[in-house]
Amino acid sequence: MRRALPLALALWAACGPPAPPPAPPPRDLDAEAHAAATRFVRCYERDGAECRHPEAPYRAWSALRALLDVRDRSPAVLVEALSRAFTELRDDRLARRAFIQELKQREAQVRVAACEPTTLRQLGGTIEALRAAAQQRIVDLGLGDTAPGSAVGELAQVALGLHDTREVRLSCRQGLTLYLVMAPTSEGAWYPVDVSDEPAQLSAGASAGAEPLTLTVEGRDALDAWLPFGEDQL
Repeated sequence: MRRALPLALALWAACGPPAPPPAPPPRDLDAEAHAAATRFVRCYERDGAECRHPEAPYRAWSALRALLDVRDRSPAVLVEALSRAFTELRDDRLARRAFIQELKQREAQVRVAACEPTTLRQLGGTIEALRAAAQQRIVDLGLGDTAPGSAVGELAQVALGLHDTREVRLSCRQGLTLYLVMAPTSEGAWYPVDVSDEPAQLSAGASAGAEPLTLTVEGRDALDAWLPFGEDQL
């Protein structure tokens, strides 16, 4: 036994330590999102809105929608938009219920439409640009060091988890086209957080064709005193 130990040590020294295990192959996020969208569509055709997942990142998607308001809406409505966003951050059941309603509205259509996931669009770059633009907008309004500025910073942090999000185009019978937003979780799962008849409008200027917001200001007292802009800037 004493002789075997030096021999084993000699062999170990000659051969070196064991090689580390090979690195796992890189993830194909497009393939993962496509496969998850296909599974969801098959479930949706069979069971309808019951197929939504309670662990989907609804809070992050709600935060992103709020940042869209910060970037594109009038300063006079930002307080309301931020208040609504924080309500949804505290209780993601609100965003989940909104998504369920979207799914229920399309259940009958999808069950007979034989939808298939086709093309994918990576939203990460657009989402990062939106986060940056919303934070810059709040600074440009002079609110960077205020409570609304802190709120926008928190929303941007929550939305950070959407960097790898994909939008999947569903091609269906009878000319129906749907767009399913698939968002990943930190555990590597993919879940839908939005479905629409149109692609997600996240790029700057995407909402340029929207109906302009009309405000009626009866007097200076109608404006919040802390807002650092006057009526002529609305």
